[in-house]
Amino acid sequence: MANDHNQGVWIDTAAADKLCALKNPDALRVYLCAAVHGGEDTARRLGLSEEAFCAAAQELACARLATVAGEDESDKLSALRQRAQAEPGYTAAEAAALITSDMAFAQVVREAEKALNPCLSESELRELMSIYRYFGMPAECLILLIHFAAARSARQSGRRPSLATVKREAMRWLENGVTTPEAAERFICEENRLYEVVKRMEKAVGFQAYKTDERRMLRSWAEMGFDGEAVALAREITVKRLGEMQLKYAGSILKGWKEAGLTKAEDIVAYEARRAREHEEAKQAYEKRAGKKRAPAASGSFSAAEISAIQEIQEYMQNNTRGGSV
Repeated sequence: MANDHNQGVWIDTAAADKLCALKNPDALRVYLCAAVHGGEDTARRLGLSEEAFCAAAQELACARLATVAGEDESDKLSALRQRAQAEPGYTAAEAAALITSDMAFAQVVREAEKALNPCLSESELRELMSIYRYFGMPAECLILLIHFAAARSARQSGRRPSLATVKREAMRWLENGVTTPEAAERFICEENRLYEVVKRMEKAVGFQAYKTDERRMLRSWAEMGFDGEAVALAREITVKRLGEMQLKYAGSILKGWKEAGLTKAEDIVAYEARRAREHEEAKQAYEKRAGKKRAPAASGSFSAAEISAIQEIQEYMQNNTRGGSV
C-alpha cells in the first residue's frame, strides 16, 4: 500500500481482498483513515471508543493488514485460532467468481489441480478460497505450500494429500509467520533439512519411525540440534544400561546433553569420557578413605575364609596320614 495526501491512496489487490472480507466495518474505516492520515489519533478522527478501536485494530492484525503494539507471539497465535473459528462459509458460486476475476487465485487452482487432484470438488475450491482470501495467504506462498505438502505426502505414504491436510499445513505456516514467498522458501528448506536428519536418526536407532509419536520424538531431537551420530551415542548408552533400545530413555540422555550445551558427537564423546574419568577418580578416592578408616589387621593374620580353608586342608592331610599308616 502507498499513500499520497494529494492524489489519494493506492491499495494492492491482496490487501483489497482482505479488506473486502472484513466483518467489522470499523476495521475498514480505521485502515483507510490510517492510510491517509497516519496511525496517530485515528480513534479520535473516527469518533471511536477505545473498545471499538481495539476491536477494529485486532481484526486488521488478524488479517495481517496491521500490527498491534505490544502484541507477542502467543497473542498472535490466539488471534489466529479465534479467526479460524469465525471462518466464513464461502459458496461454490463465490469460489467460481473469484477464479474468473482474480488471476492469482486462478493460478493457485491450476497448481492445486496439478499437485492434488485434476478435478477439485466444490468443497475443495471453497477451502482454497478460504486460505487465500480469508486467512490472506499470498498466491505465491500458497502455491509453494501446495507443492511442499504434495512432496511430503509422497515421501511418507506415496499418496497425494487432501485439501484438509493442505489447510492444516497452511495454519501451521501462518502460526509460524510464513506469509511471504521468501519466508516460505526458508521454511521449506528447514523442513527438508529436518527430514533428512530424521532419516539418519532412524538408521541410528535401528528402525523406521512409523508411529506419529515416534516421528515427533525424532523430529524434536533434530530441532534440538542433534544429528544421527549423537543419537547413535545415545542408543549405545541406552542399550548398555537397559539391554535394549528405548526412545524415551534415549531422549532423556539427549535432553541432558542439550542442557549441558552439547549437540555434536565429538563434544559428547569428550564430555562422557571426562565424566567417566571423574567418576573413577571419585570412586578410588572413596575407597582410599574407607580403607584408612578400617582397623589394620595384625601382621600375618588370616581372614575367616582363609582360616576355614586351612582347617579343611589340615583335616584332609590328617585323614590321609591315618590311612597310610594302617
